Amino acid sequence: MCGTWQVVVNGFCGLRISKDKISFNPCIPPEIEGVECVILWRGYNLGIKATTEPLSLLYEAGRNISIEVYVYGERRVLDGGVPYKFERN
Repeated sequence: MCGTWQVVVNGFCGLRISKDKISFNPCIPPEIEGVECVILWRGYNLGIKATTEPLSLLYEAGRNISIEVYVYGERRVLDGGVPYKFERN
């Protein structure tokens, strides 16, 4: 079961964590519509929905809490409770 989780999160969602940095570079094969999962990041849920386009993220924290993430190599700041969509350039 753990191997399946790693394929979804690290492979399809392109999730990488190093030190205090979290990044996403999804790679969804055309045979599937996409994947959805939730991870715990800094004490709050981070909802991830990766499709062929776009990538959706929702940091389920209070509005006064934000986090820094990297999406497709670009730095982004997510405010808690606000849904975000990112398209590959």
